[in-house]
Amino acid sequence: MFGSARRGLLIAVALTAALAGTAHAEEPAAPVGARLAISASVAGGPYLVGAKIPIELTITNSGDADAVGVRAGSFPVSGSTLLISAQDWGPLSNGHSSGPAPTVPAGGHYTATINAVVGLFTGTPVARFYTAVTDVDTATTDLTVPLIDPATGTDTVGGLIYGDVDRDGVPDPGEGIEGVELVLHAISGIKLAKTDASGRFRFDDLSLQVYSLRLEDVPGGWFFHPTFIDAVADGTGRAADLKVRGVRPFSEQLSATMKFTKYVYDVGDPAEVALAMTNNGTTDLTGVKAFCLHRPDNEDPGAGLDHVDLGALSAGVDVPVGQTRTFTITGTVPPGTLDGGFVSHVCYLGLADDPTAGNPVVTADARVPATPDDLSVVLYHDEDLTPLPSEKLAGVTIGVVDVASGELVAKGRSDADGRVTFEDLPAAPYQFRVYGPWKFVREGGTFYPGPCRYCPSGEYQLSLVPGPEVHEEQVEVVPPPTTTPVVPTADPAPQPRPGPGLADTGADVLGLTALGALALLLGSATTLAARRTRVA
Repeated sequence: MFGSARRGLLIAVALTAALAGTAHAEEPAAPVGARLAISASVAGGPYLVGAKIPIELTITNSGDADAVGVRAGSFPVSGSTLLISAQDWGPLSNGHSSGPAPTVPAGGHYTATINAVVGLFTGTPVARFYTAVTDVDTATTDLTVPLIDPATGTDTVGGLIYGDVDRDGVPDPGEGIEGVELVLHAISGIKLAKTDASGRFRFDDLSLQVYSLRLEDVPGGWFFHPTFIDAVADGTGRAADLKVRGVRPFSEQLSATMKFTKYVYDVGDPAEVALAMTNNGTTDLTGVKAFCLHRPDNEDPGAGLDHVDLGALSAGVDVPVGQTRTFTITGTVPPGTLDGGFVSHVCYLGLADDPTAGNPVVTADARVPATPDDLSVVLYHDEDLTPLPSEKLAGVTIGVVDVASGELVAKGRSDADGRVTFEDLPAAPYQFRVYGPWKFVREGGTFYPGPCRYCPSGEYQLSLVPGPEVHEEQVEVVPPPTTTPVVPTADPAPQPRPGPGLADTGADVLGLTALGALALLLGSATTLAARRTRVA
């Protein structure tokens, strides 16, 4: 009896132990999440101060969860500081990124090459690189970069500045340009020189590093691109005989006009731009391209075309000597054009192999119906572009010109505070003309109805100085179009028409009805293109 009981007890203990072991074996391991490591390496070297230093970063995730939104950064540990711009960091940029931060999957890795530079030598650089991810432990690694001490030798930067008269790409006798001012830049300071009668220059006894050579005040209208040139002073003399080529501005040979084929569009409309190019030179032009800025800067209240198709101009076209050829650019009017009441298109025209050699710039503008607003400006007798309250000008008459049509659409006389307000102008870009013995200190510029978003007072400020007498009838007014314009199918709301004469404190709108304001686009518009920087 006792034996049987004992055997049952032993069996029960064995079963319990087996079950416990099975349960323990099947218990899942606790998750660890993302677990990052970072490594950094630099190939080659030693490098010069001012030279680009390619650094390869590898971020590895040995954890069991993806690392989402991975950023990285660095700081100096000792020696010279590595300078890495946000653009060079790319998607890894910690604080300002050129794109979404990458994800490093569980068990995977992410590799990127970034460019660093040392601006000032204070010893061999040692930098610490790190990761920055929310709720993930920071990983770090140190990197020593081999660097040449600039004080270990000297070198010369020199060469020839020449104007390539025959455009053969090499300097010929007599092509050297005398009197070009040059500035040699380094973090430690600058050095100045000027070319001699043969166009040559020279900087001696330079410490070893990469310099930036800049050309200033080039006589004769020669065009150089780029105007900054890297000069490598590494002790071998490789930068002692640089050849810096200038060309005549392409705009001397090629002239162009551009206009929309309609002067008014609604948002979403397809739009066509007609571009006419004339070869005024002595040789045929081949491979002429259009480099267009589809959208102006965000600060500009207008907007460019969407979905632009340059047609043949994207591949390059031929323009024979003495001929004018016309090409069509198409696109779509985007919603952003309602902010300024106009759509704009800007193109630089140049050769396929030299897209920025003094190219002609053409601009086209057309209207997009938008809410009218007031345009207010204060006039000052101010020579240094720093207007003071005591410099306000009363009794000066100015006119408003529609950029798209070139028509004078309004005139007004400044009140005792120098202010002129043009009421209920259709949303569009405008320019000012001044009458009487005055001229603008800075000509040009484009102005928009509504508050000036960049002016402390919310009003535009214009500085004037005495100039040649300009009578009102001498102000150039573009005549009305001689062809029937294309207008929207829906009639716009009529605008009020003021009575004749000039008010002392207000504006006289000249024929500014809705249809009168929508004038045909003639010639190239004068909207400033310098603020537009996104090139197709």
